[in-house]
Amino acid sequence: MFTFLLLISTYLLASSGHQDLIAHKDINVYASRAKGAEVLSLLEKGDRVPISTRNYGRWSKIRIQIDQVKKYGWVRNSDIKGAKIRSVDRAGGDRAYHRRKGLGVLTNFSYVSLGEEEYRDAGGQTLNIDNLSGANTFFGFYFDYPISTAKQLHIYLAFREHDLSGETKFNANQNLLDIDVEQTYLSLGLSLKNYKNQQAKFWWSYGIEFAQTTDMKYTISNAQAKIEDDLPLHILLPLGFGYDYQVSDNLYFIPNIKLHALFNAGSLAYGVEVLAMLSYAL
Repeated sequence: MFTFLLLISTYLLASSGHQDLIAHKDINVYASRAKGAEVLSLLEKGDRVPISTRNYGRWSKIRIQIDQVKKYGWVRNSDIKGAKIRSVDRAGGDRAYHRRKGLGVLTNFSYVSLGEEEYRDAGGQTLNIDNLSGANTFFGFYFDYPISTAKQLHIYLAFREHDLSGETKFNANQNLLDIDVEQTYLSLGLSLKNYKNQQAKFWWSYGIEFAQTTDMKYTISNAQAKIEDDLPLHILLPLGFGYDYQVSDNLYFIPNIKLHALFNAGSLAYGVEVLAMLSYAL
């Protein structure tokens, strides 16, 4: 009965030209249709792979990817009973972004809180700054590289600019003064994006970012000074969540949210970022 229904669905879906199999459980993929054939791979529940519209009797032919190499394999029809089969428009480029290399640009809206910081200005005065925080935007560039069917390496270069405000005093007996701080950074980061399966679009990531301060100025009561010595190198530990939205065959829009903690800060320091990334898949 199932074979008959499969034949009918194959005939109906053949008009679309392409279809995908969505695994409803773990399914063995065999190297051939021969009895005792080698198990080539394993489809995990939720995996989505192209499946041939042709009739092969008790078997169905699928296409999988092993170590970044596309291969054909076979699944028993009895094993895929209950699985979903979906019609797909391949002309629209139905490919998961994380299985492709990509180049892109990013823009970022962020809120940062650096807590308590200590700096020495060009005149030799030491500033102890409390409650240093602010909201900012910046941009950057990145390269994405797939390292497995469900993991992608994200390497990025960002040009950060922070306009922050806080309170400071030059000695223990002085009253607190309002201070505005302008900082620019050059950041290099590395994140590992993790997907549930090879067709998933949602992801979560973790990584590390090195942000070197390149320029820093502060303003107190309309008097501006520059900090030239001991410009800090911040080490950030980000945790992110995002979604890959395919705009066209090679163009992807990737909104995501990132939380990070400052690893080498003297006090509690953190940031919240909302990013919009535009990727071109190679």
